[in-house]
Amino acid sequence: MNALEWSTEVPLPADKAFHKFIDDFNVWWPQEYTWSRDKLESILIDGKINGLCTEWGPQGFRCDWGRVIAIEVPKMLAIKWQIGFQRQPVPDPDQASDLEIRWTSLDTITRLDLIHSHFERHGKDGEAYRNAMASGRGWPYLLQRFKEHCQESR
Repeated sequence: MNALEWSTEVPLPADKAFHKFIDDFNVWWPQEYTWSRDKLESILIDGKINGLCTEWGPQGFRCDWGRVIAIEVPKMLAIKWQIGFQRQPVPDPDQASDLEIRWTSLDTITRLDLIHSHFERHGKDGEAYRNAMASGRGWPYLLQRFKEHCQESR
């Protein structure tokens, strides 16, 4: 199954764009794309090898939705994407897809390249999941949210 590849440009140098992606994840990631929705307390990416991607919600709710598998500050972040097609957690990393994001400096702006691969690991829902993430409500929407956050916080 083919990987999804998306690119966008943000009006920040690569080091700032990289840190905005990780450090401000709680700000730009849409609440409607979390399990807690409007009761979300926090969502983050722990930017280190084996760092968890975690959501916290009401009354102590916690869900780990990924793990950092590679990081090269401020150029690359790779995450084991442990969210299934039906928005269920995927505890087994062998059944999770992979997400890789690269930041490339282009003078005063940065190109962000995103590759979401190995949807086949999600089993029978893999193709539908890939199609959903390729739709206007998938990665194009999410990258636009990040781009707008970078524009607002220059």
